Amino acid sequence: MRRAVLIGPAPPLRGGISAHTARLAEALEAAGIEPCVLSYSRLYPGAFFPGSAQRDSALGRVGQEMIDVVGPRSWKRAARFLRSAGAEVVAFQWWHPVTAAALAASLAGVPRRRVVALCHNLEPHEHVPLARPLARLALGRAGRVLCHSRSVAVAVEELGIAARVAIAPMPPLAAPLAIDAGRARAWAREKFAIAEDAAVAVFAGHLRGYKGLDVLLHAWRMLAAAGDHPGRRLVIAGESYLLRRELARVSRAAADDSSIILENRYLDDEELQLLVKRATVLVLPYRTASQSGLLPLARALGARVLTSDAGGLPDQASGRELVPAGDPVALAAALAEALEDGCAPAPVMTAATFRSQWHALVEAILDDQRP
Repeated sequence: MRRAVLIGPAPPLRGGISAHTARLAEALEAAGIEPCVLSYSRLYPGAFFPGSAQRDSALGRVGQEMIDVVGPRSWKRAARFLRSAGAEVVAFQWWHPVTAAALAASLAGVPRRRVVALCHNLEPHEHVPLARPLARLALGRAGRVLCHSRSVAVAVEELGIAARVAIAPMPPLAAPLAIDAGRARAWAREKFAIAEDAAVAVFAGHLRGYKGLDVLLHAWRMLAAAGDHPGRRLVIAGESYLLRRELARVSRAAADDSSIILENRYLDDEELQLLVKRATVLVLPYRTASQSGLLPLARALGARVLTSDAGGLPDQASGRELVPAGDPVALAAALAEALEDGCAPAPVMTAATFRSQWHALVEAILDDQRP
């Protein structure tokens, strides 16, 4: 049986990159390729992790937790494993320079032609010292780099490494659940006391500074001042990675405005999908972006989307879905229209379509590795 090695965070580690690794392993296996996942025993040193917990036992376990980002002995073990694994391709997740040294050392004995980097963003959205040289160190071990958006591909090309760069669209990070609108409305009524006929804007996912939550709150205040949609609700749901002062501002906004609901905690897949399904409009007001893992899921669930035109988001959205990044006036106007119109009908992704999108990513990874 053909074999591929995936290096990246995987369950029980939480987050979008971990979900990406797990879905890709499933897609490889479905394509008749044995996936071997090397995950991290330690990903972020505790002092540098902004959330409450890095792991969730309910997610199960995928692969081996072999690599410690600050443990050189583990890098040597990973390098020995990769030299003996007999894999035709080694694909690694790249999104943060904290993994650079571990990846470069682990991949040192693997021919570059067999290494594919899956680049979610070249540098973190928040400033990290030496981010670009560390990206060059890790991505320089790859023969090819696959990016999920054009803007990231351009940034990688400007890095000046020898690897070939290509674009592969981001598939949904979770299979869409069979959730109908009635169930979603009943859940939101019980969970947040939201009336079933209320217009609801949703901001979901980790709360981080670059995602433009301040822009959304400014736009929401403008709607309130105009007296538009008195029964409307804004749900802000996700674990906060914000600085204390930033989170304090969001908390004050929710305390001062009864139309704002703040749920500062990690949402599991079912809760996230129920919330997106309930949304009149899902709002992604990012100031900067590579691409969004949430936007393909919204498409799969048939949700209406309103997003900024930052980074690679125009590759995933178009027309009336896009507003200028960092512009609360434009966002307020677009929100007023979306909340008035209600949720526009959209096709719901089938399980077969979900699988085909992940299969397309597998094909892109194996592009130069045919037997």
